[in-house]
Amino acid sequence: MGIEYKSKDKCRLVVYAGTDAYGKPKRYIKTVAYTSKRNAEKQYRQFENEVMNGLTVETKVRISVMMDEYIASRKRKGRRSMTIHGYEIIKQRVLETLGDPIASKVSRKMVDDWIGVMYEKYSAKTIRNTVGFLSSCYERYVDLEQVDRNPCRHADIPEKPAAPQVILELNDIRPFYDALCEEWEAQPDFVAAIELMLFCGLRRSEVLALKPEHIDMVNKTVHIDGARHRIGSDSITEGTKTIGSNRILSLPAFIYRDICELISSHEERALTDKNIPSPEYLILGDWGEPVHPSVLYAKLKRFEKKYDLPDVSLHGLRHTYASMLKWPGD
Repeated sequence: MGIEYKSKDKCRLVVYAGTDAYGKPKRYIKTVAYTSKRNAEKQYRQFENEVMNGLTVETKVRISVMMDEYIASRKRKGRRSMTIHGYEIIKQRVLETLGDPIASKVSRKMVDDWIGVMYEKYSAKTIRNTVGFLSSCYERYVDLEQVDRNPCRHADIPEKPAAPQVILELNDIRPFYDALCEEWEAQPDFVAAIELMLFCGLRRSEVLALKPEHIDMVNKTVHIDGARHRIGSDSITEGTKTIGSNRILSLPAFIYRDICELISSHEERALTDKNIPSPEYLILGDWGEPVHPSVLYAKLKRFEKKYDLPDVSLHGLRHTYASMLKWPGD
């Protein structure tokens, strides 16, 4: 029995139960006052029951519940809708690759094996984000005293070469822009959206959140202060990804010209066709509706195939803009 008598009236109770992240037995200690050895032994049995009951409670918690409660706590803190959506995606990835074990039963060895499973399929960044998310869930439960350890803490994530981001090279820009000009009459909204990403560095969500009032006709600037996403069947407009993303940019003359023409055509179409609503956003669909985020990507792929252009993604256009800023020349 783990009783250490420290003085005539105080003793330390020591109970061994459970293991830490490395498989070593955990020790629970409590110092109490006692009146006799029998009284000390009684207090020891009470303390032992408290420890064992606490461990029994934590064995009922599965990681799916732990993750759901963590996501709910982030919602209460006002996290962005896309951040919450990202958490949901990571949660599904955890369940698909790790399963849904009891939280307190997950060992450091299990985490290492789990990382090995993900290594075959995902990038190092994705693995880092996934393990980091689960680690945050564990930390919250440790603070709430629902589990006694975080097996993801200090997890060893191996390095893995990142897939190179495809961007347009210097010799690709002119053919790409010429092809955009060819498409202007047929799909001006698509062309304007691509121009804003390629020549102004906007994210897709930022382009889709733009409204006519964000264009300053006097100073020829655009104010980026929001992002529009589609989550399931819902369209969500919220603030930019970071505070620094809220910005005002000067528009190149050719983009300013195209945007002015686009706004005028939207207004004229709404006046002549009563079935088309007044334009709320800058980039619209065929019937004056806000463009679904996936539509731009699909149109870009068809556009690249039609003109035999490099296979670059929408985000690759933003990376191309960043690269162009470093290119030599005027």
